[in-house]
Amino acid sequence: MHRSVLAPAALAALSLLVGSVPAASAVGAPSSSEAPEVVVVLDSSGSMAEADAGGGQTRMDAAKQAVTELARSTPEGTRLGLRTYGDGVDSEAPGSCEDTTLRVPVGPVDADAVAAEVADLAPRGDTPIGTALLAAAEDFTGDAAQTVVLVSDGEPTCDPDPCPVAADLAARGIDLRIDVVGFRVDAEAREVLQCVADAGGGTYVDAADAAELSAALDTSALRGFRVYRPEGTPVEGALEATGAPLVEEGQYLDEIRSDEPRYYTVEVPRGWTVRAGATITRGDDPQRRGVRGMLVTSVLAPGEEPQCASSIDFPDNARGSAPLSGGVLSGPDALRVQAPETCLAGGPLLVRVEWTGTDQPVALPMELVISLEPPVRGSEGLGEAGDRTTVFPEPPAVPDPVAVDGGPSFNDATELRPGAWSDSMRRGETVYYRVRVGWGQQLALRVDFPRQPPDSALRDSLRAGTYANVLVFDENRLPAFPEGTRSKRYTEFRDGEAQDMYITTHAVTWANRRELDLYAVRNVSRAGDYLVMLSLDGDSSSVEDEGLAIPFTLGVDLLGEAEQGPQYVTDGAAVPASDPAAPSPAASEEAATAPSTGASPEAVATADDVAPASGRALPAVVVVLVGLAVLLVAVLAALVLWGLRRRAGPDGPADPGP
Repeated sequence: MHRSVLAPAALAALSLLVGSVPAASAVGAPSSSEAPEVVVVLDSSGSMAEADAGGGQTRMDAAKQAVTELARSTPEGTRLGLRTYGDGVDSEAPGSCEDTTLRVPVGPVDADAVAAEVADLAPRGDTPIGTALLAAAEDFTGDAAQTVVLVSDGEPTCDPDPCPVAADLAARGIDLRIDVVGFRVDAEAREVLQCVADAGGGTYVDAADAAELSAALDTSALRGFRVYRPEGTPVEGALEATGAPLVEEGQYLDEIRSDEPRYYTVEVPRGWTVRAGATITRGDDPQRRGVRGMLVTSVLAPGEEPQCASSIDFPDNARGSAPLSGGVLSGPDALRVQAPETCLAGGPLLVRVEWTGTDQPVALPMELVISLEPPVRGSEGLGEAGDRTTVFPEPPAVPDPVAVDGGPSFNDATELRPGAWSDSMRRGETVYYRVRVGWGQQLALRVDFPRQPPDSALRDSLRAGTYANVLVFDENRLPAFPEGTRSKRYTEFRDGEAQDMYITTHAVTWANRRELDLYAVRNVSRAGDYLVMLSLDGDSSSVEDEGLAIPFTLGVDLLGEAEQGPQYVTDGAAVPASDPAAPSPAASEEAATAPSTGASPEAVATADDVAPASGRALPAVVVVLVGLAVLLVAVLAALVLWGLRRRAGPDGPADPGP
């Protein structure tokens, strides 16, 4: 009774003395607040008056319809602009080669404004593509990713030559790409427009009629919004352990080549756990799709060998646009059996990331995410470790979904709560979500695609060869999805429909990190945000197939009530390895060599392991106030310190009791 009465006051005082208990360290990237921007550059030259777009439509009418549909289907909050050329001055008249107009400035999409602007367009003039591209590059408003989507029905009739212009824009170092849609073009015009796309780092697509134009424009524009833009503080990892740059907690951006490992140095306080995750992005460049191989992430003691901990991660879906992610954690009860004492002694450790098993010739962007987790105090709240026998039932379908737009990367993952959510994807896209999961909870996901969709074009396009994949990672990009048949994270479309997919993670407990042989258990060992990655890939027979948005429903549930979890030690820095108060060799050897299963809670680092050299569990707190406030605070502080010393005295943690 006495303990329960004091609990609220003690908790308030503890928040001042030792801080709040962290569920998970914030490891988000330093991301830009600006959304990607797209400028559509629309041909309104005289040739667009040709009535050969199908159904008696002129090319201009088809283009108007396609641009209007694009604006109405663009996700809310995205930034879209519209520029035209060839509609203000007659062909060969003075000024016709400078005839380009910004109709809708780049900003949050305004479908009504776009529709009103295109409604009055009348084709009449020349085709100054180079001039329009130069102007479009100045239309963007910030430093976010920029995409120009050029729609043209012919080759340029004015200088400058658009191909060198595109190359020059690409060489400026800005994050700009130029996609091109050729509308009913001949071979000569196609060659020029293909050159523009290649030089501008984009893609070229042919469209033969109004339907294909709409699909191509939709795909090219929306690709600019759902492209994985890698983020992080720039860093250049060393090719050898010597010279490895020092990285702190946070997210970094590097490049990596096949079979060229990257080394980094991390200062890890004694008794702390370090997580190191990596994401090798594929982007939407066709030359970067289908990257195979494996990601090997290791934490090493100084001198590189032997290893403290290591993880090998394979791409669960190597054909599509999804990135390759994986990582490792190293700390008390999460070490290799033969790990050396230096893995826990505190001080510099090496992180090595290697991409191997592939002949990919190019360097790819790699995000590196580092986080540090403090030791825990005592054995309460550690939970039980999962095992191979855990049963994962298929989550039920959830009715009444709410529309949502998935993010284009881990960095921009859309936050979801338990419930049902609807979204859509095009082939080659990957969307990302995040869900907050508490201690003791399981994340349950279910993905449902339409059964026999009523849209005949959609049904016909969902043939064999179209497949979907869903995965779950922790905040550091460590895989957190059950292996084998205990989840259904892959499906292939057949005859217009696909089976549902589902994943249920292990319950989040600190003790899960002891299960070194099962990544699906080990990596579900910290409460916080868990990241969901959903990919759709496969072959398409036409640009119309490529542009079709395939709807799906994502059911999200959290099984179990959130628990208190462990109590972290946050009352000061850990003693460095060189300090006389470093753990004894015997204690270090016991922690480093203990098997991952059956490790006792007493093997966990406690407050004494990270206390200052004086051996006190908490630093002295002296509060001087006036009058009655002095008396009240002194009594409260005394009660709190008395309770803490009972739990973590000089002889170790007290028995918590029943």
